[in-house]
Amino acid sequence: MPLWASHGRIATTSNLSAGHPWVAIEKAGRVPAFFVGESAIGKSAMRNRALWVCALALLTASGIRAEEEVLLRSADGRQQVTAEDFRADALALPDHVRYHALSEPLKVEAVGQGLLVRSILAKQAREKGLDQREIIKIRLQQVQDAALRDFLLEDLFKEKSPSDADLLKYAENEYKYNAKRFQLPAKERKASHILITGTDEDAKKSIDDLHHQLQQGADFGELAFKFSKDPGSASNYGSLGYFPKGKMVPEFESELDKLEKHGEYSKPFQTQFGWHIVRLDDTRDAGLVPFEQVRQRLIEEGREKAFKDFRETLFQKTLAQVKSESAAIEAFAKKNKELADKQRAK
Repeated sequence: MPLWASHGRIATTSNLSAGHPWVAIEKAGRVPAFFVGESAIGKSAMRNRALWVCALALLTASGIRAEEEVLLRSADGRQQVTAEDFRADALALPDHVRYHALSEPLKVEAVGQGLLVRSILAKQAREKGLDQREIIKIRLQQVQDAALRDFLLEDLFKEKSPSDADLLKYAENEYKYNAKRFQLPAKERKASHILITGTDEDAKKSIDDLHHQLQQGADFGELAFKFSKDPGSASNYGSLGYFPKGKMVPEFESELDKLEKHGEYSKPFQTQFGWHIVRLDDTRDAGLVPFEQVRQRLIEEGREKAFKDFRETLFQKTLAQVKSESAAIEAFAKKNKELADKQRAK
């Protein structure tokens, strides 16, 4: 949901493809489970992924079969979504989102519906013989190859991944020798919010109910995760991170200005996006950001850099096995250029 205001324009805080079943859960830019995003290739992520896969194996070994854990069925009973289907598809999610999402019945049901719809439509495609079309066979093979490539990269990187000490050293050196990266030109605030979209009475009633729950001691982050309609922050328990004054839309800034203590939250208020409750989490003055505030981010950055370097090295090594057929490439490109020219001429 758009929230950030920049030079009179509104930028979105979410970039997730709406086609994936986990759109209601992850809300933060992930791809389907058979792809492994670069941001997931960290030592911690790989370890947790391995534990997740081991859990699946233990379920099978203990006699708990997928068919005994059916969570949703098609109307004719021929297709179903099992607990194992959820766990496998959820490998695409960050750890903190995955474990939390699978513990929320409403979210499990919503995602399960998406998985089952996908399965039903895929079955219809097979019944129409679409999976027998040569171009689709090729595409499916490419998808499988990409998945195998990514899992191979994970497996090989385990042996080459930097130690915790090496990553900490990277973080310390980056902080020391690239200090300009961590200079704040102005005071920043860290805030979280809950957004309920819409301007009707139901939206107002929903935000008032959430505000009442907060007054009764409910956890702000839990409510944001469960109910906020801002896809860019809900999966992070409502957190918007740090930002300078003037970054948000005026109504949001005005309510945030009223908050003085860390942990203090506002009354419900309205913007062009709907109804909000905002909480002030922290403030930091202009100057050098303390190392402890960027330590973990730099460690993850070091891990990402190590993985990218490893991937590039492996790519170049494998590329040595590739032979280009120059004449065929030239002919292929020429043919496609002619087709493109014809399209432009229409």
